[in-house]
Amino acid sequence: MVSKLEFSHAVAAIRKERGLTQGQLADDLARSYSAFESLNQPTLSQWESGKVTPSLLKRLAFSHYIGEQYEYTSSEYKRIKASQSKNIYLSFKDIVYEYQVTDVKSCSLSQISDSEFEQIDAVHKQLITPGGVEDTLNQFGESPSKARLYYCKGMLVGHLIYQELRSEFRILSLWHLGRSILKFLVTDIIQVMGNAIIHFPVHEPVIKQLLFDIFIRDFYHHRRVTFFKAPATHIFKNPMVKHCFDGLLDLVLYRFHQVGNEFMQSRQEAH
Repeated sequence: MVSKLEFSHAVAAIRKERGLTQGQLADDLARSYSAFESLNQPTLSQWESGKVTPSLLKRLAFSHYIGEQYEYTSSEYKRIKASQSKNIYLSFKDIVYEYQVTDVKSCSLSQISDSEFEQIDAVHKQLITPGGVEDTLNQFGESPSKARLYYCKGMLVGHLIYQELRSEFRILSLWHLGRSILKFLVTDIIQVMGNAIIHFPVHEPVIKQLLFDIFIRDFYHHRRVTFFKAPATHIFKNPMVKHCFDGLLDLVLYRFHQVGNEFMQSRQEAH
């Protein structure tokens, strides 16, 4: 577990465990998250020696990087809790019951049943466009669409609608009932699409900010969603993203709160 008091020890321990020089660890951190973008060997050396303690954001991001939880002081905990609005919707959050995928149906979109289409269309209207799946197909209809439906003992608990674009994949619609289904769905995406470039739709502002922070850039927009373009593994295997699959959301919420405050401050200064 990472903490402010033991941070220097955590840096030294992971560097030695992975057999990295200070320069190599600094470079790897700089590639993984925007908060470390300007990190270099002299600065990391100061962290490791305890001469300098980085910001809470960087300490949180480091805990994600090594896959450990962060142990807060009382003042840090208050700052984190202040950033977590109940009004923020996050698909990484779980529901009360943990569902498991027991069956996957793979077919062309035209082959799914009317009942399946109605359920998918209802979710699509809520998350992406009031015009439903047909609206999205009208914009991206140049390629045949495929469907993967995820079932838990006969109940539809997730779906993936996508198109193959030569060496790339465009995900048109994506939904999952809870975090356990999301984890299965992501594993399935990597199995189907490998390390090919994907066009990944995101409607949640918090997740958009997370993708910007791991250097994934937006590509185009469609109604309520922003499409990000990158190899699938660059998105889903980044340590900052992988930690979210386990429900550890403090970093993304704190970062989103911080960016919002910076934006509001810049607007006030402009006026």
